[in-house]
Amino acid sequence: WLYDERQVAAVEVSAITSAWLDGGNGIVVIPGTFVQLHIKVLSNDGFLADVPLPLRISIVFDSLQPVPPDLAAELRGNLLPTIIGEGICRVRVGDCCGGRLLSTYSNQHELKRYRLKVAPQIEQLYEDTPSLRQHTAPFALVTVQVIRHLKA
Repeated sequence: WLYDERQVAAVEVSAITSAWLDGGNGIVVIPGTFVQLHIKVLSNDGFLADVPLPLRISIVFDSLQPVPPDLAAELRGNLLPTIIGEGICRVRVGDCCGGRLLSTYSNQHELKRYRLKVAPQIEQLYEDTPSLRQHTAPFALVTVQVIRHLKA
C-alpha cells in the first residue's frame, strides 16, 4: 500500500486492563495481565480510515526509550495487527517467566514504569507521521509480594 496524509493521519489508543491505581504509585499491573488496546486509525478528515494500516505493538520505558530485548520478550499476543478503521488487540504483559524480568526490573528501580507503544510497521510512515505513534499511560509491573508491601 502507498499511503498519504489524507488516507492515514493519526492513531488513537486507549487501554483497558484489570490494573489498579495506587495513590502514590500510579497504575500498577500484575504480571500476566491482559491489556486490551482499542485502536482507531483516522484519516485527515477525522473519520475512520478505510485503508489497512499494519501496526507494531511494543513495550518501552516511561521515558519512551526502548527496553532491552529480554524485557521486550515479556510482551505477548497480537503484536503485529493490521487495523482498518478501528480494532481491538489483546496483549499480555509480563507473560514470559511469570513476568519476573519486567517486575524484577521495575521493583529494583523504584517501580520503574513502562508504556505500550503502538506505531506503524512501515518505516516511512513511522518516520514521516509522528501522529501515528501513540503510547498508553505509564504503568509499573509488580509481583503480588510488592503489592502487599505497597498496601501496608
